[in-house]
Amino acid sequence: MRKIKDNKDIEFNYWPSFVDVMSTIALVCIFMMIIFTTLIYGKYSNLKNTYNKFDDIGKNRALLYEKVEQELKPQLGEYIVFDKSTGVIEINTEILFDVDSYELTDKGKELSRLLGDVLIKFLSNDQYRDKIESIEVIGHTDNTYTGEYNRFLSTDRAGAFVNEMLSGQDEDTYGKFFKASGMSKFSPKAGTVENQTVEEENLNRRIEVCINFNDKDIEESIKTFFSKEDK
Repeated sequence: MRKIKDNKDIEFNYWPSFVDVMSTIALVCIFMMIIFTTLIYGKYSNLKNTYNKFDDIGKNRALLYEKVEQELKPQLGEYIVFDKSTGVIEINTEILFDVDSYELTDKGKELSRLLGDVLIKFLSNDQYRDKIESIEVIGHTDNTYTGEYNRFLSTDRAGAFVNEMLSGQDEDTYGKFFKASGMSKFSPKAGTVENQTVEEENLNRRIEVCINFNDKDIEESIKTFFSKEDK
């Protein structure tokens, strides 16, 4: 570095002391840590809030499953298997239909109407109706006969079950929530599509009733998270 004084050039080197350098570095590091901590904490706090919302949504859905089960168990008892982790209500078709038939037995009609009454009771409540996207009835067969034959049979059984669930109900209001489909033999609960024992065949012949939730609450939480991230 050069400095001019009294028209004479006086040349000298200026190097900050080691202490000055370390102090400057320390201040810069502290400043960066403050900024980093602020940013990270803000994002962590936002992420934590979003996670808590997801957790609340999951608990509310589990609570609904539990309420449905409490309503159904005393009436359907041994005839149903309720999986709260997936929201699937399972009924063995032996009690619902005769062999190779999609016409409901008297007991099948009774069970489907009871199930319909319970589910429509929840759909009539604004608190639950806004959270439910659909109630899907899925028919399943064992691996006897062809996939094509079983596809018709499983679909017709699911349709018959839905129709009976809605029998005597206000279909204009609640019909839009129900749908029916058939999986034929291609989604076995036990064994494989190619090989099933007699016991496995009995397990595979079933009707599944699935409560499908809409994801509006989840979508809103995600939108809120990213809108805060952008800021």
